[in-house]
Amino acid sequence: MSRSNSKRPRSEESTSATQPRPVPVVLDHDGGVDDLVALALLLANPSKVELVGVIVLDADCYVNDAYRVSGKLTSTVRRAAAAKRGVHIKPFPILKSTLSHGGHPFPHEWRVDAKKMDDLPSLNVPKWTTGWEADIPTVPNTDANTPGEEAFAQLFLQSPEPISLCVTGPLTNVAYCLKTHGAAFADKVKEVVIMGGAVDVEGNVFLEGPDVKEPGMLAAEWNIYWDAVSAKAVIESPLLKGKVRLFSLDATNHVPVTSAVCQEFGKYNDSLIAQFIGSSWAMCTHLELGGYGKGYYAWDVLTAAHVVDSGLVEFEPNVPITVEIDPTKRSEGQTRRDLTGAHGVDVAMKIDAERFYMMTYEAAQFV
Repeated sequence: MSRSNSKRPRSEESTSATQPRPVPVVLDHDGGVDDLVALALLLANPSKVELVGVIVLDADCYVNDAYRVSGKLTSTVRRAAAAKRGVHIKPFPILKSTLSHGGHPFPHEWRVDAKKMDDLPSLNVPKWTTGWEADIPTVPNTDANTPGEEAFAQLFLQSPEPISLCVTGPLTNVAYCLKTHGAAFADKVKEVVIMGGAVDVEGNVFLEGPDVKEPGMLAAEWNIYWDAVSAKAVIESPLLKGKVRLFSLDATNHVPVTSAVCQEFGKYNDSLIAQFIGSSWAMCTHLELGGYGKGYYAWDVLTAAHVVDSGLVEFEPNVPITVEIDPTKRSEGQTRRDLTGAHGVDVAMKIDAERFYMMTYEAAQFV
């Protein structure tokens, strides 16, 4: 990835003959550590990506905590970019989905991570974060009574051009949009880049407790497992044919978040983003010692990185995928190859891991 170090205002960057126009992107996330680091990566690349909206789902977080982190992080990067670099990032809506389900909740000990991140010193520098909520615009033609998921849909419906959709949480919001607005919504989606699934590798869902007869690994990945019905509706939707890019564990298993990776951010500790990413990821390296997932990976950050630099990944194209939605089976939420499938999705397989890590270190130096 090449990132411009130019001091020109963002409007000049966008119109330069040598600089292509940034890709319009909406991020749909569920507030985990990796989701919020993914947001930081997108914010740190305004010459490549124009964020036009963010929505938070109450899944791997408690939604109010993740909303605050999203807002503070956005405020910090926007204000620091203008002050330090003369780069003006346009404000965008940050929405809270009202959708939920009662199927397979994330563990409480994971959902509280956004609360911890909300207290990070790098997100509480007064000159960058004071009054951050006042800087968040609303979606045109919506009001305070409009549910977040509907305002999310309107971002696409009202857009004059297709938007890239990056989904790093469950697919609940996207399924709502397809069910409610159908082709009108799908036609405004340029591509939908999804973190989820485990195609040719084991899943990362573990179940333990007295009611589990066979504790251990299931075939599912957590984002799909949380709402398998919505995942099936999106991944197998004919309205999105040819637009789905799936970042399953087959790809993300190649980008672990290790102690060595985190400690590297110390080289750039005068940067707010380096402090944010390094501190956030450092909360997760204890998982190398065992437990859920047996390690932490840059699941969502790799997915977002594709939006910034499509050369990071080689895809296996048009893979027919089906999602298991039978809750009586241990394979609930499994994403598996299905040769009888009507159409396929592109599955990320080969990763340039070194290029990915270098991208995160470059992003860390933005402000």
